[in-house]
Amino acid sequence: MNPVHARLVRRALVAAGALASTLGAHSASGAMMGVSRAAFVAWPLVVLVGVVAGLLASMLLGPDDARLEWTVANITSPIGNLWLRLLLMVVLPLVFSAL
Repeated sequence: MNPVHARLVRRALVAAGALASTLGAHSASGAMMGVSRAAFVAWPLVVLVGVVAGLLASMLLGPDDARLEWTVANITSPIGNLWLRLLLMVVLPLVFSAL
């Protein structure tokens, strides 16, 4: 990990820890609501693995492969739609309550 990325990750972890302690969720052991710091660092890696897997699948199988189209239509698209709906369910009330 390069120094700039490590510094950004440290800042994000410190901000998350400050937010959790402000909300009273910081425990005596230092874990935030049962989530370790490794879990906060692992998300960029998970996203990177997903992007690389998608690119490899598209390059190896081709964009018109029936298996790839089925996977996108029946697995990844519903998961993405669910994620966006959950995100909007949280964000829209926050925006309207701030008005």
